[in-house]
Amino acid sequence: MLFLRATIAPEDDVIRNFSGVYNAWVSRVSEIAEAISETYPDGAAHLLPPRQDPVTGDWCWEPEAGLSGFGFDDEASFTEAMNKVMPYAQHIGSIAVFHSGDYDSGKGVDGEDLFRDAEYLGQVELDISYAELIEKFRPTPLIYAPTL
Repeated sequence: MLFLRATIAPEDDVIRNFSGVYNAWVSRVSEIAEAISETYPDGAAHLLPPRQDPVTGDWCWEPEAGLSGFGFDDEASFTEAMNKVMPYAQHIGSIAVFHSGDYDSGKGVDGEDLFRDAEYLGQVELDISYAELIEKFRPTPLIYAPTL
């Protein structure tokens, strides 16, 4: 499945392999308990334990089970994915495209899809069409040919 994601650091995203709630990041593990108690004074439970970003070293106390984005596998679902990613991507000016076979549809905090162990394919313009995107990232036989 292909995924659209608004990001300024797609290579770092592949290394991190998870997303987190935007305001759920702290610099030190010692700050996690205080941040959770301030946000959830009633003691609401979390689905996943805190995770450390291997790129920055920061901690996310409300991580998601993968990178958040919007998946598609045909023209109709591409149009839907573009409509969903656009509010996030407009301030960046481009959209990152990923490929992953390990995903959960609609399981993100905001209802987005979550994907893991992704391959970053490249950036596309905000006005790209489905046909243009498929042409740009179409696998070539030589890339996927077995080596001898």
